[in-house]
Amino acid sequence: MKKYFEKFNIVCLLETWLSPDSQIELSGYMSFNHSRKYKNPNAWRFSGGILVYVKNHLKNHATELRSYRDNIIWLKICGKSIGRARDIGLAIVYFPPGSQLISLCKSCNLIICNEHMGND
Repeated sequence: MKKYFEKFNIVCLLETWLSPDSQIELSGYMSFNHSRKYKNPNAWRFSGGILVYVKNHLKNHATELRSYRDNIIWLKICGKSIGRARDIGLAIVYFPPGSQLISLCKSCNLIICNEHMGND
C-alpha cells in the first residue's frame, strides 16, 4: 500500500471507522484524523471518519483550519511550497447517510467566511 501512496503528496481517506484514540501512521507522511466522537450504541465499531496524509516535505506548509464538525477537515497548503502564487484551500468532507445538505453548506460557508475575513 505504501508504494501506491508514495506517488501522492496528499492522500485523503473516508469511512476510516477509526475510534477517536486510533492512529494509523504512514511512513513519510504526517496525518490529520477526524474520527467520529461517538459510536452508535447498536454498532460494534465506529463509523465514518476522515484521515488525511500529507507528505513530510509539506508538513510545515500544511495547516489544519478550524473545523466545527467532525465530518470535515479543512487544510490550507502554502502555495509557494508547491510553486503557486496563491495558497490552496482543501476541504475533505464525509457526507454521512441521512445528512442534510443545507447543514453541510452552512458549515462550509462559515469556515470560508472566517478564513477570508482573517477571523478564527
